[in-house]
Formats: sequence, C-alpha cells, structure tokens
Amino acid sequence: MTATIPELPLLSLSQDELSLVTALRNDLMQHRFRLELLDSYFNGEQLVRDLGISIPPQLKGLHTVIGWPRIGVEALEQRLELEAFRWADGADAEDLREVAEANDLFDESSLAHLDALTYGREYIAVGSGDCGTDDCPPLITAESPLDMTLFWDARARVATSALRESRDCEAFGLAPDDRLVTLYLPDQTVHAVEADGGGWEVLDRDMHNLGVVPVVRMANRQRTADRVGKSEITPEVMSITDAACRRLMGMEVASEFYGAPQRYILGASESAFQDAEGNAKSAWETYMGVCSHWSATRTGRCRPSASSRRTTRRRTRGSSTCTRGLWRRSSGCRRATWATPRTTPRRRTRSGPARRSW
Repeated sequence: MTATIPELPLLSLSQDELSLVTALRNDLMQHRFRLELLDSYFNGEQLVRDLGISIPPQLKGLHTVIGWPRIGVEALEQRLELEAFRWADGADAEDLREVAEANDLFDESSLAHLDALTYGREYIAVGSGDCGTDDCPPLITAESPLDMTLFWDARARVATSALRESRDCEAFGLAPDDRLVTLYLPDQTVHAVEADGGGWEVLDRDMHNLGVVPVVRMANRQRTADRVGKSEITPEVMSITDAACRRLMGMEVASEFYGAPQRYILGASESAFQDAEGNAKSAWETYMGVCSHWSATRTGRCRPSASSRRTTRRRTRGSSTCTRGLWRRSSGCRRATWATPRTTPRRRTRSGPARRSW
C-alpha cells in the first residue's frame, strides 16, 4: 500500500523566490530618490539652491513656490477620462463594467493617470477578491511606483515578476511597523512579512495559475530602449522652475531691502539719534522720524540746511519680465500649452470698444 503525502505550501520563501525579492527590492530602492524628487517638484517642495551671491544669510530660509510642474501634469490628466470598457469583438461588456464598478476604477483611473504622468509609470495589480464568496470579483488596485516595481522581458514583452512593498498590514493583523511584501509570479501571488530574526515569513500563497504576472505597467513616453517610461516633469521643466524660483526669491529680497528707500545723513550729531532722556532710538523710530534733516548741533533740532540723501530705489520690472519669459518657456516644454495674459494696456480698435489681448 502506497501512502500519499499531501503537498503543503511553503512557510518560507524558496531560494529562487528569495533571490527575486532581493533583486526587486534593490531595483525599487534604486529609483526611489528620482521618484521622490519628481514628487517634490509636483508638490512644490523642491529645494532650490541659490548661487550664494545676492541672498543674504538671514534670508536663507526664504522659500518660494511655483506650481508650474503641477499645472502641466494636471492639464494633461484632465484630458484622460475612463468612460467604459468593451471587448475587442464588440460583445456585451456588462461583466467588465460590473468588475470596474466593484473596484471603483472609473475614479481610481484618474489617480493612476496622474501618477503615471508625474513619475513616468504606474502599476495596476490584480488579485483574488476578499469578499468571502466564490463569485467574488477580482481585486484591481492602482499601485504607486514608490511601492512597486517589476521585471520586464523585452523579447516576449511580458512581465516576469513584480514586487510590492508596504506597511499596510491590516489585512493580516500585523503590527504597523511590520514590513509586508507581495511577490507576483506567473502561477501564484505570495504575501510575506519580514521576520524578527531575518528572512521572510510567508503569510499566504494565492495559487491562481494564470500563466502571466497579474501586474500591468502604465508607462508614459516609452521607447524601445526604455520601457519604464519618462515623467512629464522633464529636466528642462525642473531647470526652468528652479530659475523662476530664484528670480522670485530675488524679488522678495529686493522688496525687503528697497521697499523703504535707504537714506544717509551727513553732519548729524549723536543726540539726533537719542530721545529726550538720552536713550538711543530704535532704527525704525530714527527712520520714520518727522525730521528728515538733522543739524550738527547738540540740540538736535531740524535745519533745512542739513545734508540728507536717498539712494536710488531698485526696479523689479526686469525680474517680472524674466519670470514671464520663463513661464512661456515652461509651457513650450510640455505638450500642453496655456495662454499667458499680456501686460499690454487695452487698445481701442476702429470698429469697436477697447479690448484686452490674451
């Protein structure tokens, strides 16, 4: 009599699975800095380095924000709207619509498009539903490239494996600090958590046997040598944004220094800068005093003959013109362009009233 031993799922990752997890995590961390940089430009949180010439040390903490990268990305995303699903042969797609509504794809698609345009890629993962019944629709989620990556076979044009790393462990009842990884393979999806003593402990194995990795990459601006995709926040957009931020910062510094014209006095005595009790006046009291001219006598009375001069005030018209030029250059770097209002005054035409040019 031959005894049959049932095949039990592995409670730990195999050597091949462990090698895949290590390689995929390295790939994920390799691109994280670049993705976080793009995210900072989208949110207006990038650090702009000044040239160290015109910005005084007291104003090093001054931060100017220009939302040009966000405006460009959102202008493209607003043109992408998921309306319906249909089969290639024209058959009834009611079942696809039910799956899309169950996963709220008509709303989630806008988030996926926004991330794909910002980071250059986005991932759509498919898994087994968790409603507890046999007719449960599949679970379809949009995953950020900050948390997910995959390996791509360029010859077969399919994904060979994918990995998602997160700390969202509510589904398995884990602690908030536990690191959960999900390994997507052509025949199964493995959920594992990092063990205390090192290694990974398998929490669940979903044997779907689909024959393909249930992950799709939404890549923006693919090329034959670059299937990962490129962001709409290109290097030229980032450079122009930094230049505009430095220009606006210079205007802020100029307004602080030259908002009130600087004056200098010749022949003023020390008592002119003291109050009636002999205490030194503050800089603001001295500047905003009624007397603009002080005499050289000890009485400190005003005399029209005292010598006082005012420095020339700096004009910011050139900076504002330069900023508008940078805005036009930024618009030209994207596929979407916007009309920039002109600063020319209204002009009257022969056949009608005055109108403004846009």
